[in-house]
Amino acid sequence: MSFGGFAWDMSQQREIDALTARVDASEQTSRYVGGGGGAGEMERLQARVDALVLTNMAMWTLIRDRLKLTDADLETMVHNLDLADGSKDGKIRVAPWACDKCQRPNPARSVKCMYCGHQKATAQPFPLS
Repeated sequence: MSFGGFAWDMSQQREIDALTARVDASEQTSRYVGGGGGAGEMERLQARVDALVLTNMAMWTLIRDRLKLTDADLETMVHNLDLADGSKDGKIRVAPWACDKCQRPNPARSVKCMYCGHQKATAQPFPLS
């Protein structure tokens, strides 16, 4: 085999390896969004969201009826909580936090300090991280 033939074979092998990696990545994406014959991650997440919506509706109905509240009361509270982070955007933003132990800043949703490993102190009944 000549050097030119060897170089050609190596070049072709690199192309095959690159295409194989792209196919593998495409298969992973397909499984994530529901393709490939099984229930994908998106369908699983949608089912969880649907169950949470149903549960929230049931809880609100119980609370409203037993405490004699109105739907307007709920809408007002949602509006106020939405504005609590300074932005009316339909979600609660979580601010970065400073570690109690080393005082260094950490990403909002982390539960341990990325510098010293100290557990985040949580005083909220519904932690968002």
